[in-house]
Amino acid sequence: MTTIINFKSAQDTESKKNLEVFISNNKKNFIFPNNDWNDNIWNITSFLTDKINDNKSKKVYFRSVTDDSISKNKINASMSKPLIDFAKAVFCQIMREKKLSEYKRIIYAIQALEFALIEQNNPVCVSEINSDTLNLAETYLRSKYKDPWSIAKNLESIVNNIIIKKQINTNIYNWSTTITYTAPARSDRTQKEHNDGSKSKIPHLEEILALAEIHHSSNHIPDKIVTCFVALAMFAPSRGSEILSLSIDCITKASQGDIEIMGLKWRPLKGGDPLTKFAVNKEYEELATDAVNYLIEIGKPAREAARWYKNNPNILYLPSHLEYLRNQPITLWEVAKILGKENTIKACHAYRYGFSKPIGWTTDKSRMFVKSPGVNLYSFDEIEHFIISKLPQTFPIFDGRSQQYWHESLFVLPKNILSPTADSLLNVPESMDIDRINKQLGSNPDGRTIFSRNDKKFPNEKPMYVTSHQFRHLLNTLAQAKALSQELIAFWSGRKSVKQNDVYNHLSQEAIIEAFTDLENQVEAIKQTGSLEKKAQTIAKINSITYEEALKIELGSIHITQYGICRHDYSLTPCPKDKDCGNCGEFSVMKGNEKHRREASYQVQILEKALLDAKEAEQDGHTGARRWIDVNEPKLERWQKIKAFLEDDSVPNNTMFTLADSSDYHQTKVGLAFAVRMLEQN
Repeated sequence: MTTIINFKSAQDTESKKNLEVFISNNKKNFIFPNNDWNDNIWNITSFLTDKINDNKSKKVYFRSVTDDSISKNKINASMSKPLIDFAKAVFCQIMREKKLSEYKRIIYAIQALEFALIEQNNPVCVSEINSDTLNLAETYLRSKYKDPWSIAKNLESIVNNIIIKKQINTNIYNWSTTITYTAPARSDRTQKEHNDGSKSKIPHLEEILALAEIHHSSNHIPDKIVTCFVALAMFAPSRGSEILSLSIDCITKASQGDIEIMGLKWRPLKGGDPLTKFAVNKEYEELATDAVNYLIEIGKPAREAARWYKNNPNILYLPSHLEYLRNQPITLWEVAKILGKENTIKACHAYRYGFSKPIGWTTDKSRMFVKSPGVNLYSFDEIEHFIISKLPQTFPIFDGRSQQYWHESLFVLPKNILSPTADSLLNVPESMDIDRINKQLGSNPDGRTIFSRNDKKFPNEKPMYVTSHQFRHLLNTLAQAKALSQELIAFWSGRKSVKQNDVYNHLSQEAIIEAFTDLENQVEAIKQTGSLEKKAQTIAKINSITYEEALKIELGSIHITQYGICRHDYSLTPCPKDKDCGNCGEFSVMKGNEKHRREASYQVQILEKALLDAKEAEQDGHTGARRWIDVNEPKLERWQKIKAFLEDDSVPNNTMFTLADSSDYHQTKVGLAFAVRMLEQN
């Protein structure tokens, strides 16, 4: 009988040794305290101090793809051996280097590998991976996740930067995912869904105006805090968590010549470098400064308590005038004063503050909220333990990205300060989280919101609500409307890549059309003159619609160019003029827009000089000069008319001006529609 012995190649043996070394090194340099390597659920809350969210625990589940458990908090089947040790080592390695807040994608990527290896009937080990394995893993990601690209990029990094780089596997040499990035579907307010009640990516202008009015008229503390957040959100395009992590010294100044401008120091959440975002005008500067100063003042008692707990971690904070109560039996009225509560604590609610039972009795009237024969005394130790135990695990670190402390943070505020049913506890610090801000802005329509408290709603009685992220989308849209460079928009927004800019661009018709149709009585309306006005009047007459509706149709899609405003619909045809905007009937300018005026002056200047040179060339006998003059003389005349309009003091600002097309070549959406109607009539 012949026995066949399968010898492993030297490369395979070396790969397994490299794998063992990789796992061993990460075991020795284990970075998650209070966890055991052999456990399949790790609590990494104390490690991830870069999130300011509510005290939610952050856990990692090394769960197998075969796990059929319904509960998200339990594991019935852990990741297969020996892949699980590799997964743990990878997680440690990546988190040590990058400290990712979106850490779950690492696990999802390795689960995809597990799935593929099981499908191939291979041992579930990273040394068995080949190109077919990775193709199967991609198939799994596409079928399971709405956003497979982000997980696939994590898998790509694991393969190239760990498996290949550390020579853990000899079957693959380089790998790039074939899953491409797909931008989320954009939401324009012109879509029917908005009318049906769904939310656009940008807030409605009436909602913005309502918030502005509340900010300036309301003295209600929750209203002021929420609108201060909105003021900072409107200062620059930022994520809600970035605003909530601002420090109390976030205001800075910079000088340019004799001019001093104000800025805010930001720390982008997703890997961007720290930067200062400066006020775009004086109004923004004043608004943001007032918001920061208000938050500093309202949160001062809570921050003072936070400073105390940093230096005295196991000792209850007492205002100086109450220090005599330390380690003494105390009444519930004294407890209320220690916490900074306006009203006393009812005896039936003593358990809410950690008290088990009274330990004594006093008849001292000065220690009571109301006159009474006597009141109970409670243990000082119990309230001390109760309050200190409520501080989050990461305290006193508020922001792990900058190692910022609680007492240095702008949005550390008195506990319950946004609660509609509970007294604020001035001397108990609490971090603000984005969920509570969004609930105040209306994400909880069944509860009291900043809009419902102030009786703000749409004319059709529908409730108003916005989300914190909509302001980021709005400012990016406005930046696109001003034709800022994509690099500058990404920098202003705190992004590392310009690729995501388009996700935040919802320009289309909203920037101009909505100002005209929805807010004509509240802001200075956009006016029209020239060809555009006549076209809209004709459309309205023929179709029995209002002038405003006709204008909205004719404007179609709006594009901002270096020359002015372009209304051509590129979904129908390419541009028929190819940068010859001055001769186009789909080109408009806006009176009062300095950029439009400068561009018109420049075009007139260069065309006048060029025509002068061409006429001199014609006199000198140069062939072709006449043809050039015939083509460009009409261009000059049109730009002269545009320039004269923009410099006419009798024309009110915000008036749009359009010249008729210089040819019979019309390709607008409305023009095509008219052509179809004419054919049908004939």
